[in-house]
Amino acid sequence: MSGGRDLAEETARRLFERRTVMLTGALEGDVATAAAATRMALDADGDDSVTLLVNSPGGPVEAGVAVVDVLDLLGVPVEATCIGQAVGTAAVVVACATPGRRRAAPNARLSLRLAEGTLEGPAGRLEREAAELLALRDRLVDRLVDATGRPRDEVAEATDRGPLLSAEEAVAAGLVDEVARRR
Repeated sequence: MSGGRDLAEETARRLFERRTVMLTGALEGDVATAAAATRMALDADGDDSVTLLVNSPGGPVEAGVAVVDVLDLLGVPVEATCIGQAVGTAAVVVACATPGRRRAAPNARLSLRLAEGTLEGPAGRLEREAAELLALRDRLVDRLVDATGRPRDEVAEATDRGPLLSAEEAVAAGLVDEVARRR
């Protein structure tokens, strides 16, 4: 085993002991599954809050829905802090953390613009897949309306073509509650 791998495993172990989960890289497949499983394990391991540190360009809507579902099912509060960036589904995860516990680092950037997908295949299958993708998007929009308090049409537009927001702009948009400061 390489020294780098040992360090990464030790860091992950220490973060887990502090009830902290890092969500970095594209939010898809294995990354989404690992983040959800770790949060569920921490939820079962005690009543203290779980901290989620997010630096992600987002990913497919399906992965984002799965991670948000886990957030909503946890029995403990989830604190989320965007470090670096949270785009698309990653920004949705930050916004859907426990109200009053959502933060963005001073230099963080957030955007609700969801990733574009590519559909291939016969017309009938494309129609079904597009309808399902739109239904998932609509459910995420509804969840974001609840999380942010913003009008549905405004949130829906932001998921289609929303700009990158500074930490302060993300507070104004209701994605986070505050800009994180040194403790």
